[in-house]
Amino acid sequence: MMRAPFPWQADQWRQLQQAHAAGRMPHALLLHGNVGLGKHAFATALAQWLLCRSPGETACGECNACRQFAAGSSPDFVTVAPLEDKKTISVEQVRELIDTLSLTSHAGGFRAAVVAPADVMTPSAANALLKTLEEPPGKTVLMLVSARPARLPATVRSRCRLIRFAPPPAASALDWLRAQGGLDARAANEALSASHGSPVRALALATEGGLERRAAVIAAARDVAAGRRNPVEAAEAIVKEPLADTIGWLSGWAAGEIRAATLAGSDARRMLALLDRLYEAEKLRDTSANPQLLLESLLVPLAPLRAA
Repeated sequence: MMRAPFPWQADQWRQLQQAHAAGRMPHALLLHGNVGLGKHAFATALAQWLLCRSPGETACGECNACRQFAAGSSPDFVTVAPLEDKKTISVEQVRELIDTLSLTSHAGGFRAAVVAPADVMTPSAANALLKTLEEPPGKTVLMLVSARPARLPATVRSRCRLIRFAPPPAASALDWLRAQGGLDARAANEALSASHGSPVRALALATEGGLERRAAVIAAARDVAAGRRNPVEAAEAIVKEPLADTIGWLSGWAAGEIRAATLAGSDARRMLALLDRLYEAEKLRDTSANPQLLLESLLVPLAPLRAA
């Protein structure tokens, strides 16, 4: 069973434990790094550890506070995420969080909250959070989790202790993957490469059909580039995939094709154009942009030119 903190999070965990022991626990943390490094799991584990009545290196898992936490009924822990079918965190959600954090802890200790992904807060929601970041209630730890911290207002980032997570060395990540998922070396390597070195994301890809879905997305793009399928048909075939996944998979594929073309002295202009469009699409993925039309716009430049 996976349980944070993960091996590659040991330094960050130790840093915060030491701050807590010295009475200098930050009231606001911004946990940031690539998707798939276990930032949200780390935040949740830290919250449980702060609320635990008998903590050791991690939460004891046995006290009443831990049992409530495991059951999802802890009165001193709050999570905020986009509501179902929504892409943003609203100002109303943040105001409700602020009201909850203003209450006294039920157990007389810490209160903890996790906002994830924090970078999808609306501007009004982020502004509403500023006063709480500036003047937090006592013994409260607010954790913002983000893979795209630059999208948060500078005023929010500057009021948080930044905790950065980076991918572990490939050998360590592969050892962890094989231990967790029972994966063979080939599958572990492929998943880790597809996830840009992020082990938690790699495990999900390898065990939940993600590698097959990624292969289908790349195959559709290759078909367009080879003239075997038109961009509209290809977009229809992959539009049901989460847009963030599709953009990430196509970006990794395009980057690899560009490297191969450069080494071979081949023309990489179509792939470079695709990569540029993917970077722009990344900015639109959380908006109301039509996914089908967005995918078509990405794939059209891949199609080979045909003589009139």
